[in-house]
Formats: sequence, C-alpha cells, structure tokens
Amino acid sequence: YVLLQADADAALDAVSPGTLPPVADVTVAAVSAAFVPDQAPYGGQLSVQPLEGQAVRTTFELTTSDWFDEDIASLDYAMYYFPMASYFRLWDSAAAALSFSLPPIDWHNSSSPRYWARVGGRVLKTWSRSPFARVSLPAGDNFLVVRARDDLGAESGCAAVGPTV
Repeated sequence: YVLLQADADAALDAVSPGTLPPVADVTVAAVSAAFVPDQAPYGGQLSVQPLEGQAVRTTFELTTSDWFDEDIASLDYAMYYFPMASYFRLWDSAAAALSFSLPPIDWHNSSSPRYWARVGGRVLKTWSRSPFARVSLPAGDNFLVVRARDDLGAESGCAAVGPTV
C-alpha cells in the first residue's frame, strides 16, 4: 500500500494501480506492507424459543442473527449460559445494569475475576459456523451470550435475558 500526495487531482489521475510513480508532481508519502483492515463483527442479536420451560425437559432453540462483518459467511459462533446473579456482580454499580447489555466478561484471561468460567459461565455451543443451537438449561434466572468471531480472529458478542427455567 502506498500513500500518494499531490498538489492537483490531475497529477494523481496519471498514476495507475499496481505501479509507483515517477509521475511529475506526485510524491510517495509512505509505503507499507500489505494489510487487511478488520473490524470485529457487530450488531448481532440473540433470540431464544420458547421463552419459558422446565429444567432439563425443555429444549430451547437459540438463534443469532443480524451480524455485520466484512465477510458474514466466515463468522463462527459460540453460545454461553450465565446465572443472572453473576450479571449484577460483573457491573461496578447497580445503575450500570439498569439497561440490559453484554456485561464486561473477560473471555481470555483465566486469572481475571471477570473470566467467563469464574463468574458461572457454561458453554452451550462451541465455536462453529452454525448460528443455531438446541440446548437444555438448568433451573433459575439466567442470561445467554453469543460470541461471533471472524476468520481473522476479531470477536464480539451480545447477550439476552432468559429464558425462564
């Protein structure tokens, strides 16, 4: 990749893709190795059906959708269950938890007090391309998290309250 600088647009028009100047009045401002800009997936939703059921007996269907990424087809998804009590422990203040959103969970540092397994998280579905999962859940109030990861390793997630079990 090359950043070019010129005093007039016409000078840049004379540069063809794949070649470096010499073109009069064009200066090479910077040259870099090839790179791929990558933003983490964003905008996803998580839905669950039915909205209530019995522990172990009811099969809940989890679906994630509405993700945006440079290559949607390359996204992998993982899904998790958390007891609702851990949701409130993860926020520093009760006011921050008034509007439900993905709490500050640490997904990578196992020594962190916010590490997903330390705050009661359980894997419902390991990483795969499928945006669906059929699971049974333990009794109690809970919230669910889906994480999306692209082929370059960028990750993000979203959460949903429930279902009632």
